[in-house]
Amino acid sequence: MNFAFEFYAAMERTIPQGMFGATTAERIIAVERAMQATGSLVGEVRGTIEAFAEAFEAIGAAMELGSDLAQMAIALSPHDLLDDDDPNWRMGFFNADIVEPLNISASEHQDALGSLDAAPAPTPRLRDLFLAACDEAAASGQAVVILHRPIG
Repeated sequence: MNFAFEFYAAMERTIPQGMFGATTAERIIAVERAMQATGSLVGEVRGTIEAFAEAFEAIGAAMELGSDLAQMAIALSPHDLLDDDDPNWRMGFFNADIVEPLNISASEHQDALGSLDAAPAPTPRLRDLFLAACDEAAASGQAVVILHRPIG
């Protein structure tokens, strides 16, 4: 299955919280609507979840962050809105407190990140979008949200 991976910079306070009693689908829709209404779309890449995961593993390795970066890009939701035990959702979230350190790490590992130009698609494009989203978010104290929308 293919996905559209949408990268947003967003103010955390505009992202829904709680939503007790709401289904997983309702929570995902609420985050998507918040991103469309108040988030800044940095860009989109289409591909499989496997290619996305491999790309973020490579980006994490280049930044000396291990698999944590991929985990956050695939299975972390704002305000713990989505249940970690539910395999039926995918979303990436990097809160404002972590975006600035990620930007610093990217600066410190420019050569390693640049070497990903030779990696298979979509790794270079995902790297560029992720770093652009982090730049935009860091400049204004925002978070980065990556929506995983099924397509096709």
